[in-house]
Amino acid sequence: MSKPDNIVPAGRQSGMTLVEIVVALVVIGLTFAIAAGALRVLARSGGIGTELIGRHDMFSRGIDAVRRDIERLERIALGKQIDDAQFEFSGTEQTLAFVVVEPPFPTHAGLFLVRYAIIERGGRGLVVRSRSPYVAGSPIPASRAEEAVTVLDGLYRFGFSYLERREGRERWVARWTDRASLPVLVKLNVVDVVSGVPALPPLVFRPRVEAEQGCAKPGTGPCTMARQQANAPPAAQEKRP
Repeated sequence: MSKPDNIVPAGRQSGMTLVEIVVALVVIGLTFAIAAGALRVLARSGGIGTELIGRHDMFSRGIDAVRRDIERLERIALGKQIDDAQFEFSGTEQTLAFVVVEPPFPTHAGLFLVRYAIIERGGRGLVVRSRSPYVAGSPIPASRAEEAVTVLDGLYRFGFSYLERREGRERWVARWTDRASLPVLVKLNVVDVVSGVPALPPLVFRPRVEAEQGCAKPGTGPCTMARQQANAPPAAQEKRP
């Protein structure tokens, strides 16, 4: 005997109903929405990570540039007498200028005036480094800056300060006015513009303590301690019995 054909009850149809199709579409839509949200979170996390890496790299390079220059600072002073000699150093909260000796590679050898200027632009803070050949006797602020490069940039408020030591007491000052001496330390403050709190611990740099004061212009006389001592007459030798 042959098997009887399947009989569909009256009032029902074979296949999916409209309600089932709608439910399936809703489930598919939710799945795509969750997947899109996850992708947006991943993309945002990746963007934040890239930004943090870029910020860290910027700070590392910029801080290294400032430290390298300050640690190479030459204690150059001009004047015929050591008591009248004035250091070629200028420091305010917004600018810092001093003399360094550049090696022959990868740049040109010789004395250069290095300047750091803090600029505010569109709510962002910039620390711009520039340099120009050093000319003895030229006013530091009037020197023409060349090869300007931004070393630090962001929503920060930057500022220099200087450690002054007098009569055994120390204090930080925003402007260096003593041309007869150099600061013990130089500090760069980095404050977040939005929160108003320090974005980094204070960045402190120490000039080379063994750096020798020097005359950049021949014939200016004994303008350094080392040269003063070298030009001083020899002390009288004690007579031997």
